[in-house]
Amino acid sequence: TPSFLWFLASPMAKADLGSQPVLLSNGNGWANVTRFATLSLHRLSETQHKAKMSGASALWRCVSRIEEEQKRSSLHRLRQSASMESVLSTKKQTDEMLRKLRVMVDSFDLEVDESVESICRHILDEEDDLMNLFLKH
Repeated sequence: TPSFLWFLASPMAKADLGSQPVLLSNGNGWANVTRFATLSLHRLSETQHKAKMSGASALWRCVSRIEEEQKRSSLHRLRQSASMESVLSTKKQTDEMLRKLRVMVDSFDLEVDESVESICRHILDEEDDLMNLFLKH
């Protein structure tokens, strides 16, 4: 037997493998060892694949959470920007309305001032006429 298989023939190996020793002298013994090694490697490969997939899945979930948070943050900034734009637009409209109102008030003041001045002149003219009449008499 080869030196690396001495363990399988030892009494300790018989205890680990159960009551039936592995016979390597015939073709079925080597086939059993080959089949066992193949199954073991296949399980190891599946375990590695599952570990990779679970790692990839965890990474994907993490990236998805980050993307979702970035979307929320972007929408929040967009809402703030839109509300800021709305406030600025409303402020501009309000300033324009106040300017128009001032122009209207100023023009009304001028019209009223002219009317008051006209009335005062008319009264003063009448008073002058009356004074002239009284002085003549």
